[in-house]
Amino acid sequence: MKRGCLRDTDVAQLHDEYSPAALKTALDQLRRLGLLEEQDDLSGTYVPVDPRLVEARIGAERRTAAARLLEEAAQLPLLLTPFQESFQELVDDSGGAGLVQLTGKDVIQACVREAVEQSSDELLTAQPGGRRPPQVLRNAHNRTTALLERNVKVRMLYQHTARHDSATRSYVTDMVRLGAQVRTLDHFFERLIVVDRSTAFLPADAQRNTAVLITNRALVRFLVDVFDHNWQRAVSFDGVHNPRTASMVSNRLRETIVRSLIEGESDSAIAKLIGLSPRAYATHVAKLKAEHAAQTRFQLGYRLALSMVADHGEDAVPAGAGLAEDLFDSA
Repeated sequence: MKRGCLRDTDVAQLHDEYSPAALKTALDQLRRLGLLEEQDDLSGTYVPVDPRLVEARIGAERRTAAARLLEEAAQLPLLLTPFQESFQELVDDSGGAGLVQLTGKDVIQACVREAVEQSSDELLTAQPGGRRPPQVLRNAHNRTTALLERNVKVRMLYQHTARHDSATRSYVTDMVRLGAQVRTLDHFFERLIVVDRSTAFLPADAQRNTAVLITNRALVRFLVDVFDHNWQRAVSFDGVHNPRTASMVSNRLRETIVRSLIEGESDSAIAKLIGLSPRAYATHVAKLKAEHAAQTRFQLGYRLALSMVADHGEDAVPAGAGLAEDLFDSA
């Protein structure tokens, strides 16, 4: 093979080592990138191109395309204003329903991102469950930081189990330092985002593939009231481990598990309620079984009910607890 050139005959010599399909694919990719160019005077003969020239060319093309897309994105609000006005008039004429169904996670995320980025006063978020994916936290970190730097008030509500995730603690520490307020609750609540007390987002199915965008004033006001009610019951969280707070939170989780077991809730329902993975929840139940010398889940619930009655009387047992009712009927 002549140095600096790649001929069809050279490609043929490589067929013993690589399949024809693989070689053709590689050659096509190099030509599309511009790393190989065919000599004008020799058909089927290719010469390599300096990668730095290729990088400069592709980089310039991509930067131009990116600048064009940014410009188009910046013009979108202006272009869509007439449509937004018409849509709002339609909503008002129909009785002010103020409900729009969003389908597809990409669509939902884009609408939420747009609303959050345009927030000018306050952002309320309720995020159930424990651990959140690091990539999600990184994206939220950038958006929330931008809001706080614009003096937008931010309140975030998590479940107690989020305190055990190091990535969430780190994220919360940064946000609190910048001025956000964060609290945690013991029980499950639905995911909720409220922007400037005028726009809210709620999931519409268990898989969160659909959501509802709410602009109806009465509904948004109701959701804010629900958020505030839970906020008053929640425990402040600054991301820093506090033994006293950790002990209190652990006791509350334990109480929730005990009451749920006595009420006869399923393991999956209880795990979801307190925001634990099935494995972490099973660990808590195993500890309770060991403490009460119980061999089965039913036996554990029975002994927990007995213990609660002994300590606090029958009124302490949750109303409607099927297991407790059976216990007292047979006493």
